[in-house]
Amino acid sequence: MSVVPIEIAEIGFSESSALSAAIAFANANQNYFSFSLLVDPRFRDYEPENAAYYRTDEIYSLLDNVLIDIKGFHNLIIGVVDGRLDGKKWGNLFGSMETNKNDRITGKAVASIHGVKDIISPIPISVYYCFELLSFSIRFIVGKGMIHDGERGCLFHRKANKADIVESIQSGYISLDSLRIINKYLEFEQIQCIQGMLIKLAHISRSDNPEIALQRFRKDKSMSSSMKVNPSVFISYSHADSEWLKRVQIHLKPLERKGLILPWDDTKIEPGMQWKDEINKALDSARVAILLISADFLASDFIVDNELPPLLASAEEHGTLIFPVILKPCLFSESEL
Repeated sequence: MSVVPIEIAEIGFSESSALSAAIAFANANQNYFSFSLLVDPRFRDYEPENAAYYRTDEIYSLLDNVLIDIKGFHNLIIGVVDGRLDGKKWGNLFGSMETNKNDRITGKAVASIHGVKDIISPIPISVYYCFELLSFSIRFIVGKGMIHDGERGCLFHRKANKADIVESIQSGYISLDSLRIINKYLEFEQIQCIQGMLIKLAHISRSDNPEIALQRFRKDKSMSSSMKVNPSVFISYSHADSEWLKRVQIHLKPLERKGLILPWDDTKIEPGMQWKDEINKALDSARVAILLISADFLASDFIVDNELPPLLASAEEHGTLIFPVILKPCLFSESEL
């Protein structure tokens, strides 16, 4: 999986500790994007042409002027300002991505953290930075802004205002609309890499002390590796649908062979094992669940009472992904799923 280098520049202010912490976290917890801080006095000392706000076009001009003088390859760069940001049509923007005359993204973006600290409290600003960097980076690859031709090329599940950012971060997922777009441009392991980081950010933002949780994720290698790119996939099914389980196992085999996923179903329980304990351990470690839905599945007391509750709770609390696959006509719409 090739690494995409992305540079970050603080413009008009210098509080690099939070941004540096976000860069360190992002680099440690995903291996698709490589972030680095681009430092230049012209960035730090820049003053907006209007004292009340920055304009997107002036920031893009600044980036162009500085990059001309800096040697090396600088393909993708995100400028960050701490004041109000105005575009050509809209004021107080979340951020912007520069486009050319053909409406294609050029590789330059600008983000504003104006008022964000008050809105996202008590989530650390470094967590917000991580979310923003990841969102912009995906849009660099997809080649679209937040709203483009009716499609959404970002992580949000709807057109988001700054007041929605806490909910967006705590959700820990890529919206289905966004996922359909991202699937056209990214490989499975890249999407899993990004999803893993979102799950960690959601866990941090929902914790009682996000700052400590953020530090733990940066330092604790065991926690980091437990939520790495190869998530455990729990397959829940009725034994009456065993033939469908075999088909799913076959479809997942190429991903398992590459080490991208660790599929588990009860056929892995060997004689002599405590089968309930094995199922509970698999449920606890699952980051993805595939549910093979049929009338037999919905009629199973064991599935409904023992497997679905922890999976649904994990989806709510930890961002576990649940994929229901409806095999046959059944009362799916009447179930809690």
